[in-house]
Amino acid sequence: MFPGYIAQHSKRKRFVENPVEVSISATVHLPIVYNRARIRWRRGGHRGATRLVDLCNGFASITEAIGFATTMLYSQQPPKRGYVKKKLALSIHDSRDDVLGHLNIDVASIYTKMKSSAVTSIDRVYDVQTAAGTAAIELAITITDLSHAVPLSVAPSAAGSICTSSASSDGGTGPDGPTSLPPRYSSRLANAEAFSLTPIVEDSRLAMLSAVMEADESDCSLSTLGRELTQASLPYPANPCSPGQALSLSDIRDDDIDARAAEIANLTLALEEQTAAQRVQLFDRMVMLSDPVYTPGGTPVLATAIHRCLAEWGGLDVDPDPAHSALELLSSRLWAARSSMATVLHMACTAAHLYRRIAGQVVLSCVRPAPDDSVESRLGALVHEAVWFAHCNIAHDFKGVVPALLDFPLTTDAPLDRAGLVGLIRAIEADCDTYHLPRGLRSVLFRQFYRHVASLLFNHIIRQRQGSLCTVSTGLRVQILVTELTPLVGDAVDELDVLRQLGDVLLMSKRGLLDPATRARVCPALNLLQIDQVVSLFRPDSMGPEPVDPRLKNEVNLLVARHFVELERLDVELDTMDLPPFMVDCGFDSDSTLTREDLLPEISDSSLFNFLI
Repeated sequence: MFPGYIAQHSKRKRFVENPVEVSISATVHLPIVYNRARIRWRRGGHRGATRLVDLCNGFASITEAIGFATTMLYSQQPPKRGYVKKKLALSIHDSRDDVLGHLNIDVASIYTKMKSSAVTSIDRVYDVQTAAGTAAIELAITITDLSHAVPLSVAPSAAGSICTSSASSDGGTGPDGPTSLPPRYSSRLANAEAFSLTPIVEDSRLAMLSAVMEADESDCSLSTLGRELTQASLPYPANPCSPGQALSLSDIRDDDIDARAAEIANLTLALEEQTAAQRVQLFDRMVMLSDPVYTPGGTPVLATAIHRCLAEWGGLDVDPDPAHSALELLSSRLWAARSSMATVLHMACTAAHLYRRIAGQVVLSCVRPAPDDSVESRLGALVHEAVWFAHCNIAHDFKGVVPALLDFPLTTDAPLDRAGLVGLIRAIEADCDTYHLPRGLRSVLFRQFYRHVASLLFNHIIRQRQGSLCTVSTGLRVQILVTELTPLVGDAVDELDVLRQLGDVLLMSKRGLLDPATRARVCPALNLLQIDQVVSLFRPDSMGPEPVDPRLKNEVNLLVARHFVELERLDVELDTMDLPPFMVDCGFDSDSTLTREDLLPEISDSSLFNFLI
């Protein structure tokens, strides 16, 4: 929700807004008939899904956290005083993505309980009804007040930055008043307006500091030093003489000198603290709110700016904390705007260029979660996460296309244009061009998309339903479709192998499937459970009127029973959303040219960031 709308809505309804970040980890206890599960969730415009996890006797701990940012609205108008309800919908799905059970919880009531107990984490156990019996889901819920100069909920969308100059620096207030700034900001800025940076020190104290520094560098006498300090208008009576009168040696006592030296030291420390807080505040704003702007060579301006800041502040070799903080901000921005294709591709491109500059290596290993805490590993995990979010957005647009791909007469070509597949591919290519996605990442994204298409078609054919699609006609359609798709997929043609092999199994004599050598030659990508499913659901049609012999079905069933132990962890349907680890070639050129127009106005106007231009 946009800050301007929140402010107007809060004023009209007498609400106090309190931005928070919610993180939930889950442990599920399902009936033992289920062997894999995942959780899908939805909160307003936020939605997502965890990866499939294996169940051990119905038990599994889902380590992938459910996370989103939202704004709690506290109503101050009686009689409905309290937080407005925030519904979070959770559903448990099996390996075929069928819903096992669902649950609705009120995040606002949990947040109210946490506030009354003065805690930030709480555990809850809920019962969920499934077709096989009652299941339990344990939720470890953490809700953190976003006492942050840039709330995650205002991350830029495809339209650009979302910000208002009147936003509060603490990211919002709660029913108990303004929230405090996080430790990385100085406590001296606690009452400052957001990004309206107060003068660092008073002019009088600057004058005093300047006078003492000049005295140290010259051979001035104590009387001259006293006169300079008097003209600086000190805030306390440090001189018994009248204004403008020079101090003599006898007028200055040792304790006066020590007091003034201590005051100067305190002022110097305050200056350093406020300068550091200013720098951190502006840097956070740059990372969270910069538009997806690129140099003429296609390098993200944000990647170049972050790299120069880390090099200037010693975050590349002396102290890794600034680099880790920058990666945390990039990850927060990615999660906050993961439904925006523009932000997702921009973050993937930025992380890849950062790796090229920081590591100086050509190949980036992308694994999630990161195998260690090094900057290179965390950049690889960030790229993997960005590509997965991009794939989720593409999969959402692809819904409904699968049935149309298999619904065409055998006398015509596959209806790729009518199904919208070609248009979707062109749209993905246009997005990759607009946001200058490197060639290696573009190849990974398209390969994942074609794997998704093949997996959806495979599951659609072998899924048990009334009027099975396991026929000879379907096998012919699959072969035609694969032939039509091959010119489009290019180097990713191997992602269609499982679909091509399924078509071969539908067309061949099913008796040959009992021979291991035949299975290894015709359908090596299919396991025995999938072959048994095809044989069991196969039905005759006009193109293949011969049914499968029932005795052959029994023989295939016995073959599956003999290999039960090794097949126990396998699934009949394919996981359409899985993204395996991948390697990316980062041997591209990275342009380092920045102009004042490329940066946010507050960054380009600040003397603290002059080194960027």
